[in-house]
Amino acid sequence: LVTNRTGANAHYYIGDKFITQIPVKTDVDFNGAKFTVDDTVQNAYATRKCGLFKLIRDNADVRVNERTIKELNGGELPEVRIGDTSLPWLAPILTDKCLVEVVNQHYDFIRHGANQSKGRYRTDMLIVYPDGTISEDTPIYFDFVAGEQTNHLDETRVYNSLYYLNLFNTNDKPITMKNGTFVNICCKVRAETDFKNVFHEYRRGLEIFRSNVTIENLKHYMQDEPVMRVAADGAEFGNYGDCAESYPYYGFFYICNTHNLLIKDSVITGHSTYYEDKPETATTGGVKPNPVPMGTYDFVVEYSSNVTFDNVVQAQVEEDGGMTDTKYWGVMSSNGSKNLNFYNCHINRFDAHRGFWNATLKDTTISIWFHLVGGGKLYCENVTKTAGDSYVTVRGDYGALFNGDIELVDCTHLAEKTYTSRTATKPTSLYGSIVIYKSSFTTNADINDPNSYWNWDFGFPCEMAKTITIDNFKCAKTLYVFNNLPDVIFKTVEEGGIKNTHIITEKVIFRNMDTIPKMCSGKATTYTKLNEIEVVNEGKVTKNDD
Repeated sequence: LVTNRTGANAHYYIGDKFITQIPVKTDVDFNGAKFTVDDTVQNAYATRKCGLFKLIRDNADVRVNERTIKELNGGELPEVRIGDTSLPWLAPILTDKCLVEVVNQHYDFIRHGANQSKGRYRTDMLIVYPDGTISEDTPIYFDFVAGEQTNHLDETRVYNSLYYLNLFNTNDKPITMKNGTFVNICCKVRAETDFKNVFHEYRRGLEIFRSNVTIENLKHYMQDEPVMRVAADGAEFGNYGDCAESYPYYGFFYICNTHNLLIKDSVITGHSTYYEDKPETATTGGVKPNPVPMGTYDFVVEYSSNVTFDNVVQAQVEEDGGMTDTKYWGVMSSNGSKNLNFYNCHINRFDAHRGFWNATLKDTTISIWFHLVGGGKLYCENVTKTAGDSYVTVRGDYGALFNGDIELVDCTHLAEKTYTSRTATKPTSLYGSIVIYKSSFTTNADINDPNSYWNWDFGFPCEMAKTITIDNFKCAKTLYVFNNLPDVIFKTVEEGGIKNTHIITEKVIFRNMDTIPKMCSGKATTYTKLNEIEVVNEGKVTKNDD
């Protein structure tokens, strides 16, 4: 155990002399100490991404390259497919249960829109036992087979079934880090030319790569964050290059390649929204685009499994209207993780970029953004959404993918409108209607445009949730299950539809609903496919208390 013996009187300043992370492999009790992290003096790449404490594994990571995979499999690359329950060829080199990162060179999560990207190599995270058996908690969600892929620039590339594996041993000794307060003095843009067109993310907190960790009673706050200046005419954006005075943060809690992490009884902070001044390019038609907001988060969960937040509260809950104020960017982001759990939390954003699979939320409030990408099972019980015109939104910039099932039990939407305190006072008005499941495509996009949302290749089929169960959902406003989606997106090219045919929901189940919502807010004659989804009303159903 490492502890601070002076208690709450201890106050540490961390400035530009701190250039090496402190590795942690044991229990730490800060015993009430406060840390002031001065990011105004950090600008070099090596220091702005230098977390303070790095919780590292007891065992070394292992990279298994393509040649070794062939050797393990008798000279040929194996395929890894949805439904497989074991990787028997991997067993000879497994000595413990591992979190296994499976990668090939097919691109997935090819983002559309203002933050367009080329995507990322196909990746899946599996818990694999020493005999090669895959844990039932981390089933395979992608096929890893050889193939070819043509991008939006008509460039074709050929790839093999597997490129490499990373093995992260999960047999780390359980440790706890607790009882500290951290305050980051917000970083500053040094010069106008340094800021333009650059995404400099800061990562000046805890980096957690170790398994079996408990974080308890840690509080994180931001100091001296700028608020974006508003143009004289009250417009949302200022002059180009005058969009922010600071860089975004990529998680005070940065969680990556870990298994079994619990963060409890802690405080996190939403950051000011920053904007990137993007230049005109060929893909923008030579037109300078509007400034694009840059993601800035207090915790990021990447390529991990079994991560739980219990009684984690966002600091802005103490501000009047702070949790529905869009001057604060969403506090959370995730990529490629499985089995995320939120209990008794109050945050303004639950979000995914390159997917999550399986999440459970109970007794939790999400203020503004409840964004989904990925699949598996999303289970929500007594989860209150405060603001916005939808309950869950499946992100159109990633193909509105949710390959799995959603169950909402005793959940509520308060139908409040968000506001921006930079330009207006807190509104008192509410939305007149709420959509429970919203696919956030731009529905007025040109169906015939090969580069529109409808025809974009996201790397995978676009799928809506297979089954949606709505059990005692409460909202004082008119409810609809889906937003309006044109029939053409559910048809194949041969049927007169789009290249990336959207796979529609199979079934909607209602329980304990006094009033059954309509399928969508549009006319049945216009959006017929949504109105053809199978609907089951199970009526009043007695719940178990277990």
